[in-house]
Amino acid sequence: MTPAVKAAEVGRITFRLHEYAHDPSAAAYGLEAAEKLGVDPQRVFKTLVVELDGRTLAVGLVPVSGMLGMKAIARAAGARKAAMADEAEVRRATGYVLGGVSPLGQKKRLRTFIDRSAQGFSTIHVSAGRRGLELEIAPQDLVRLTGGVFAALVQPALGGQPGADDTRPAAQWGEASPLHDPWILAHFEARPTDVLITTAPKAGTTWMQQILHQLRSGGDPDFAEIDGVVPWLERQRPGRDWRQILADFEALPDPRVFKTHCTWEQTPGRDTARIILTLRDPRDCCVSFYHHLMDMTDAALSRTGLTRPATMDEHVSAWLAFGAWFRNVASWWPRRERDNVLLLPYADLKADLPAALGQILDFLGWTTTQAERARVLEYASFSWMKANAHRFVGQGEDGEPVFRPGGFIRKGRTGDYRTHLSPAQEARILERCRAELPAACLAYLGLDAD
Repeated sequence: MTPAVKAAEVGRITFRLHEYAHDPSAAAYGLEAAEKLGVDPQRVFKTLVVELDGRTLAVGLVPVSGMLGMKAIARAAGARKAAMADEAEVRRATGYVLGGVSPLGQKKRLRTFIDRSAQGFSTIHVSAGRRGLELEIAPQDLVRLTGGVFAALVQPALGGQPGADDTRPAAQWGEASPLHDPWILAHFEARPTDVLITTAPKAGTTWMQQILHQLRSGGDPDFAEIDGVVPWLERQRPGRDWRQILADFEALPDPRVFKTHCTWEQTPGRDTARIILTLRDPRDCCVSFYHHLMDMTDAALSRTGLTRPATMDEHVSAWLAFGAWFRNVASWWPRRERDNVLLLPYADLKADLPAALGQILDFLGWTTTQAERARVLEYASFSWMKANAHRFVGQGEDGEPVFRPGGFIRKGRTGDYRTHLSPAQEARILERCRAELPAACLAYLGLDAD
């Protein structure tokens, strides 16, 4: 019996338990629960713990099909700002692990806010305190047991919303957010000539976008914006329905190139398209993402639900808790020898870009002249990209850049983490690597397995 179930029994409420076989590789635990239990995802609520004004913790419950708005829960709590709580803090305060946090039976009773959409159902599903176990409860009973209040918490998604008659994509396609549209992934039709860049965030994605566009074009210095020639596959587009986005993609000439941060399990066309990804030292990725957040404009942070960390220590905790780098590498490493997958060390690209271009061309079966190769090397150089940073920073729906002047294209160095991470911070990252990745992968990345 979990503490959540015990709390429900002590509270003398009517409830039902639903158990299902949890798949540890599931991309989204909440959507997995909805799918396996055959319940409308709007009725399945995920329990998220946030930090208010950097001081106190609170709980927010929203449908697994939506995203908790940081501004929304801060407003409901009367706080200035909110951010996702550190994984260790969540465990200490609730007694639960991420993916199995219940609003009931927590070690420390936290202020609880429940998205008001729950009031439209006679019962909703929440975690019963472990992955694979859900508790069905009346919303009013949940309020009584937690002392919670109803509030508008779901962050509106950017771009066109799915219509009421749309079939919700399977759990494998993930949860909707401004940077992730499961409808696009579920309905994308890959071609054999397509190339998908599937790197983890800050592991050389934009650089590979530029490399592939330049190789494909024979050297193009006149493109307006990188997303226009190598689109981010799963990103929502303001004012455009997913059907319109896919129609735009369908109209692109071959060979199409897309970027995505999806895992192997979540990548559409993984058996059809050609896959290229670079593996970068996680310590450098962590530091690069810190500067990524610090360089974003306030408007861009607000649209995406991201926040600037107050300290590097806070950032490392949040980066580890999110775990995108680890999910990406763990999913693609076992597939590295597939015929349609090319895995490249980021450090090798930095050390010898001409040789890397040769590997890429051989893998894709593309050809270039000597003059074209020279232009590619120029336009894919760090100095050219830095001087033309406006082509890589992206734009919001207001037409304004996503990053501050001089941001985004920063250094691209290997080993830069040494000037930013403390020994303790570095040790936390390496400990996670050793716990989740095989020794061969650690050796490939130049990480000590001991």
